[in-house]
Amino acid sequence: MMTAVITAIAALTRFINLGALTDRGTPVFDEKHYVPQGWQVVTNNGVEDNPGYGLVVHPPIGKQMIAIGEWLFGYDPFGWRFAAALSGTILVLLVTRIARRISRSTMVGAIAGVLLIADGVSFVTARTALLDVYQALFVVAAFGALIVDRDQVRQRLYNAYLEGRIGDTPWGPRLGVRWWRFGAGILLGLACGTKWSGLYFIAFFGVLCIAFDIAARRAYGVQRPGPVRRCAIWAPPCTRC
Repeated sequence: MMTAVITAIAALTRFINLGALTDRGTPVFDEKHYVPQGWQVVTNNGVEDNPGYGLVVHPPIGKQMIAIGEWLFGYDPFGWRFAAALSGTILVLLVTRIARRISRSTMVGAIAGVLLIADGVSFVTARTALLDVYQALFVVAAFGALIVDRDQVRQRLYNAYLEGRIGDTPWGPRLGVRWWRFGAGILLGLACGTKWSGLYFIAFFGVLCIAFDIAARRAYGVQRPGPVRRCAIWAPPCTRC
């Protein structure tokens, strides 16, 4: 119930008067680059090839997201900002649930959601056709997937402990396919497909994954909790450990 209320408030603040004309109905700030590029994606079978676009410096995912709104609602302020507002709303939902999961407190989750609703940067980027909100959405979703993976690994290790399999090898038991971690890899790929700065998050989350696994295995007395290094080297999505 709390999550639904927070998300509804976020949607209200992100969508209200979204189609109101700004700057005489023309794109504002860097919208002047991404809005026409998104429109060309709509009208040119998903391809950007206009030589007049001298600032095609970012990968296409964010502009394709803008194009979805333009395809649905037309080449107007509501159309080119729709996907950003939707992404900004989902971002509040994700932050609320992630904070709730990490803290085990509904109140903390609600506070996190309200703070993001009131954050000026989040508000502005969710109401303009820029790329930042899409990258933020994919990065936060990836982090949420890694938190679920962390909790799932802890549960699998606990089950292995009850079954007496913790000491099967010096590195602990095999834990099977890590679908949430695989999903995080896909989401981080989408973040890079929006802006190249997503590469920094891949590096950081890669280290975070290894830290999560080592800590979980050490908690059960695994002698050598470091085979995750092998996973990081040979299987970047770390789908099996």
